[in-house]
Amino acid sequence: MSATSKGASLLQYKLVDGECHGYVAEYHLATSLINSQIDSLAKRGYTWLRLCIPYWHGLNDGLTMDSTGGTLSPQQMSNLAAVISYAKSAGFEHVMTVLLPEGPDDSLHNWKSWDEAYYEESWILTCAIRKILAAGGLPFVIEMNEGVWDPSTLWGQFNKRWWIDYTSTFGDRSNGNHVDDATVSFVPTQMQWISEIFSGNLPGGLFVHEYHDQDFPGATCVADVHRAVKARMYTVPGSPILHVGETFCDYTTLRELGNFNPPVIIEWPLTADGNVVQNVIL
Repeated sequence: MSATSKGASLLQYKLVDGECHGYVAEYHLATSLINSQIDSLAKRGYTWLRLCIPYWHGLNDGLTMDSTGGTLSPQQMSNLAAVISYAKSAGFEHVMTVLLPEGPDDSLHNWKSWDEAYYEESWILTCAIRKILAAGGLPFVIEMNEGVWDPSTLWGQFNKRWWIDYTSTFGDRSNGNHVDDATVSFVPTQMQWISEIFSGNLPGGLFVHEYHDQDFPGATCVADVHRAVKARMYTVPGSPILHVGETFCDYTTLRELGNFNPPVIIEWPLTADGNVVQNVIL
């Protein structure tokens, strides 16, 4: 059995002002701090770096970034390239960016009907971010966050269209280890829509977000959830490889799953004092 690759998911950091700042949005304000954290993660065995990209048309608050016109600010695009470059030099082997549409770009919570202009904004942003990733020198994955949804809903339609546009534009591009360079992630309760959202054109591996017993009563840890998801995955045509794309820091337990061991597990890292703090590494 091949060893599991360990990934760290980063969204925001804190400075002495007590405010949360985005790793991508404001990397330039704390470059030394973030670089030292990346070094620390690499030394602790992380080989995947997952960077969150929250975006909102017309809003730039230091965490969420303005996506007007299908791009981020020149500084933020430069920040993304710089973080990837530093991660590569620190020894990371893969980089993942997760797209988090918010405000008017968020079809799940804020659309009343299909909005082609905002869909196009997300699609153009996808292409712009992919260009930076492709130039970064690391195998990469672009993730649309938890988009496996009822295809009769606007969010389901958004992600089905996004996947068709991505695969028709860029083709099926494998990074090895059963990982393609784009995916739509999901939580366990969304599994019944996998084939429809991917239009039967599934990537070699799927990324599921797992958090203890949120979807399976009686589960005492992420390991129990993963066993249940894995059992259900056999009902998906093609039985794609299952990776854990987001979880709390429960990596040790997951590694003890034997033949259920996922090839890739991406977690929110532990803080320096050993406490699990989602989104924040101190």
